[in-house]
Amino acid sequence: MNILAAFVIFDILIIIYELLVSVFSALFELSGLTKDEARFQVTSLLTGTGFTTSESEKMLETKKRKRITRDIMIISYIFNISIISTLVALFTSANKSTFKELIVGLVLSVVIISLLVLSKKVIKVRNSIDKLLLHTVAKFYNKVRF
Repeated sequence: MNILAAFVIFDILIIIYELLVSVFSALFELSGLTKDEARFQVTSLLTGTGFTTSESEKMLETKKRKRITRDIMIISYIFNISIISTLVALFTSANKSTFKELIVGLVLSVVIISLLVLSKKVIKVRNSIDKLLLHTVAKFYNKVRF
């Protein structure tokens, strides 16, 4: 794999990770958790860390939350394997690449990560994204049987 392709795949995985956190957080918000609780627990589930806190008991109080939690655990396992394999590909292709490809990949990654960080820091943008996502997830939340 070319290093530029590895950087692009890694960036795509970061974006997908952020989308997963946002979508699953919105699902938990709709089930009654606060935004902060939901986001923390989803991040804990996706990274496999911190889920054993006493706050995590709220995640298992209802049947819907249990099913969402189970789905996140399964997705996180697959997602973490994808990230690790991409990182391995990134490092193994680094010595086969030109300096120009390495710089372009690094710059591209920095730009994408900067845009993600900025979108979280600019309150109007973050609120608009959260509102749109919550509205979209709410449409499906009541239709889907958990």
